Amino acid sequence: MAHSKKDPAFVKALGWLFLLAIIALPIYYYSAFEAFAINTFDLTEHDIKMIPVGIVLFFAFWKAMERFVFNPYLNLFEAREKATSGSEDLAQEILTSAKDVDSKFDKEIATARKEAVSKKLDAIEDAKKEAAALIEKAEDDSLAKTLEARKSIESEVEKIRETLNADVDSLSNEIVEKIKTKPQLV
Repeated sequence: MAHSKKDPAFVKALGWLFLLAIIALPIYYYSAFEAFAINTFDLTEHDIKMIPVGIVLFFAFWKAMERFVFNPYLNLFEAREKATSGSEDLAQEILTSAKDVDSKFDKEIATARKEAVSKKLDAIEDAKKEAAALIEKAEDDSLAKTLEARKSIESEVEKIRETLNADVDSLSNEIVEKIKTKPQLV
C-alpha cells in the first residue's frame, strides 16, 4: 500500500497528542499518580520523578529515530512502491498499447482482405464481361461467316444450276439430234 503525503502530518499530530497525554496527565494528576505508583509498583519517589524524564528521553529518541531511521525507510519504501507500481503501470500501458496495435493491425488486415476480395470479385466480373463480349463477338463473327458462306454456296449452287441448265439444254439438243438421225449400221 502506498504511503500518501497526508500520513506523516497525521502521524506527527498523533505523536504530539500522545506526548502531551503522557506528559500532561501525570503532571496534572501527579499526586494521585505518585501515590498509586508507590503503592502498586513498589517504586521510590526518585523512580517516580524519573518517569517524566524517561518519557522525554523516549520522545527525543523517537524523534531522532523518526528523522534518521523511520522517515528514510518510509521514503525508500515509497520510492520502491512507486517504482513497482510505476513498472506495473508502465507494463499496463505497454499491454494496452500492444492490444491497441493488435486490434489496429487486425482491422487493417480485415480491410485489406475486404479490398482484396472486392478487387478479386471486380476482376472476375470484368473477366466475365470480357468473356461475354468475346463470345458475343465470336458468335457475331461466326454468324457473319456462316451467312457469307451460305451466300457463297448459294451463288455457287446457282452458277452450277445455270451451268447444268445450259448443259442440259445442249445435251438434250444432242440427244434429240441423235434420235433424229438414223442409226448406221456398221
